Amino acid sequence: MEPKGKADFDETTGKTVFKTIISLAGQSRIYTVPCEIFFSDNSEYILKGELEVELTDFNINPPKKVFGAIKVNNEVFINFAFKLKIEETLTEKITF
Repeated sequence: MEPKGKADFDETTGKTVFKTIISLAGQSRIYTVPCEIFFSDNSEYILKGELEVELTDFNINPPKKVFGAIKVNNEVFINFAFKLKIEETLTEKITF
């Protein structure tokens, strides 16, 4: 089955939405991440997306330097791309 058959795929935008758990500093949160799926002819596909999270969601105060003169933003931007390949099952590879 193609990956888009297992996801909520929008043919118009070419995007799908996945729920994922992100853990940081011992805290975990569930996020809904919009992604794009790119297919190729050789049983490979790429899952690509981006997400903005806030440090305060994980009980982290944004760091400050030089007595507060330099502040780090609360927002963290996560960009990712996974190259996935569909392979035969292990039982199909074993020969006796």
